[in-house]
Amino acid sequence: TALVATARIFEVPSSAQVGKWELGMSPTWAFPTNHAGDYMKRSFDLQFAGMYHFHEWLAAGGELSYTTGHRLGGKITEVDWDDPHDGRPDNIGFTSTAKVSWLMLSPVLKIGKWVEFEELLYRPYIAVGMGLYHFWYKAGENKLTGYTTKPAHLSEMHVTQRALASTGLGMNIGVGIDQQVFDFLTVGFDIRFHHIFNVVDYDRDGTDDDDFDFLIPGLRVY
Repeated sequence: TALVATARIFEVPSSAQVGKWELGMSPTWAFPTNHAGDYMKRSFDLQFAGMYHFHEWLAAGGELSYTTGHRLGGKITEVDWDDPHDGRPDNIGFTSTAKVSWLMLSPVLKIGKWVEFEELLYRPYIAVGMGLYHFWYKAGENKLTGYTTKPAHLSEMHVTQRALASTGLGMNIGVGIDQQVFDFLTVGFDIRFHHIFNVVDYDRDGTDDDDFDFLIPGLRVY
């Protein structure tokens, strides 16, 4: 009878999750990619999630995410620093004391089914979300060093990074896998790509009309 009971537990592992809430958190690192990867460094990120299982294949809910601050630094490639301007953007390296932090609130769909493998339960899944991202810069100083297209040499040229805030719509998509450790505890690994529209100003024209991309891999605990 014990073997029969055990077999019934694993016969339909996903059905036991339907109608249940899943609450968790995820300590992660946010890595800027594409153009954002040239302009700023990685940052520690903390995420919280609440998901409800509507179906054995589908959970839906929301995620809240906060980064402690990406320090600016790398290279600026969309500004003409020549005086007078020659109409060509320069590729100038820089360091900075300024930081940019962000807060995300996003509805999320999680598509994946619990399966048994070697007497353990796993859930590979795809996650898709779209929500609001709020960014704010902490003021600081940028130091530019390099050669312009003229060419002219910039040696630790100081440019102020003013404090400002911006909010935009963004989306994220990713994959992950969870493992059930106990009935009340699940751990897993997840990686997401985030794309946010019109929240940064790489060319320093005074308008937040550039996109921000970043990648977040992280441990997830539910």
